[in-house]
Amino acid sequence: MKLSILGVAAATLFAAQGAQAAEQATFSVGGKRFLMPIPEGYCLPDGNDKTLLDATASGDKYNITPLALIRCDRRNHPEGVGADYLLLKAPRELLEAEMSRPEFLKLVEPEMGKAKWQDGENDKLFGTVSQNMTDAMGSDIAITGTLGPQGVDDDCAYIGGKLNVEVAARKQVMLGGVCMTTVGGKVMTVNAYNIDGTPGGFIHQLRRAHDLAMQIRPAP
Repeated sequence: MKLSILGVAAATLFAAQGAQAAEQATFSVGGKRFLMPIPEGYCLPDGNDKTLLDATASGDKYNITPLALIRCDRRNHPEGVGADYLLLKAPRELLEAEMSRPEFLKLVEPEMGKAKWQDGENDKLFGTVSQNMTDAMGSDIAITGTLGPQGVDDDCAYIGGKLNVEVAARKQVMLGGVCMTTVGGKVMTVNAYNIDGTPGGFIHQLRRAHDLAMQIRPAP
């Protein structure tokens, strides 16, 4: 379970959809279909953006990525999708599991408080993630950071902090916020990212992830 939790946070580096808040994106986890409103200003990636995001998702060995959302104003941008994006992920080893939200949060709560997460284990995990992403993208990618547990409430288990991403001698520092929860019995996470220096820091990304996760519903 621990690797899935960390992998959810660390392996996600890319993302999003829609146009109007009322528009719904559809995705599947473990054979179940779900609906999530697309935040205003975000769109589903297509073309080269989708190709890139599909490639980065393939480098995540811990999770599937059934939904990605990017800023609409970054679609097919010559410099890429940018740092402001959203990802919906689900741990591979839990795709067939069925559990309520209280059950899941009780299960992960002890892991959220382990100090060793921030004492060497992140470095080991980021090293594995960096290699996986390098293999998937065909170019050297180095990922380090300070992502760590940020507590548990009645809605989510939270992971947040900073990611340092270096690709082809270009380095970018990003903020990340992750809400891990269940909807309709399926474990999933919403991951929100933006560039370091964005107002509110990674706490704002945690809030974004939480608020979006709480709007996900099973599809009729």
